[in-house]
Amino acid sequence: MFVRHLPGPLGVRLRRGYWRRRLGALGDGARIDEGVKIINPADVFIGSRCWIAADVLIGAGEPSLEGREVVRRENGGYSGGEGQVRLGDDVELALGAVISGSGGVEIGDNVSLGPGAKLFSASNHYRGPDGEPGVRSAAAGMRREPTQEIGRQALLIGPVVIEPEAFVGTQAVVLPGVTVGRRAWLGAGVIARRSIEAGRIVKPPDSG
Repeated sequence: MFVRHLPGPLGVRLRRGYWRRRLGALGDGARIDEGVKIINPADVFIGSRCWIAADVLIGAGEPSLEGREVVRRENGGYSGGEGQVRLGDDVELALGAVISGSGGVEIGDNVSLGPGAKLFSASNHYRGPDGEPGVRSAAAGMRREPTQEIGRQALLIGPVVIEPEAFVGTQAVVLPGVTVGRRAWLGAGVIARRSIEAGRIVKPPDSG
């Protein structure tokens, strides 16, 4: 806890040594700021010259599937293993960004995630590809086990890929199975439910 929250250059140096021993890989010149939380660090691979800003959360590791109905979204652009989070070189994760990597997340070189941007490779709020007639859905934010009569939910898993030189804006959300193409730009607050082709600029709905 002391090393995680220590400010200043000393904190940066100590965290580099601390995380180098625990992560799957940590490239030269990478910087991890105070308050960063990494779950299952052995499944996290960070390239050279990356900047992980304060209060970023990276969750890795294979998901718990026991007793769960699982729906998978394939992503042919993903080259890692399930539960792995892989960052290329010169990646920036800005203040408070969140990566949920239980389905696998791969981020290419020279990618930036804006403050509060979120990548989700798994979701608990999914009722299966055809729905469940006659079964009511749980309210948003409620998790129910699939054996319960009300609010039965499946687990949706799909790798997320952010291709090189793309940008995911402030509070933008990328959902399971989505690829954000090379040099694509997601504006602030955009929710990417489907893959975004290379070079496309996606603006928030009310931005004009």
